[in-house]
Amino acid sequence: MTVNYLGGPEKTDNDSDLRHTVDLIGRVALSPKVALGVELLGASEEGSAADGGSATWTGAAVYLRTDPTPRFALTLRAEMLDDQDGNRTGTTQRLWEATLAAQLKVADGLFRPRRGPLRPFGH
Repeated sequence: MTVNYLGGPEKTDNDSDLRHTVDLIGRVALSPKVALGVELLGASEEGSAADGGSATWTGAAVYLRTDPTPRFALTLRAEMLDDQDGNRTGTTQRLWEATLAAQLKVADGLFRPRRGPLRPFGH
């Protein structure tokens, strides 16, 4: 389990409106060949909402990876982004997506599987 915090000014020529993000990432091996990962994100940025207040957005992701053989893996991943003030996407909306990815390792040394936390999103 990992908790990340990022904070500071992100706007060009503006050091007063701060962005804050908190990202919780977890991964657990359900068996030697199956892993489950989750990520939860909460963020806000001062002076970025349409009314001049703070804009907020949240996100979540979950993935399930299986390595049935040493050379083949499948990963199912689902994500959600709730852009409550339209700050990240330009309009107030909740987006969902799912991905199924296959991995085939053709030779040793060509690819090192990523076993770490999920990649951050929304910032």
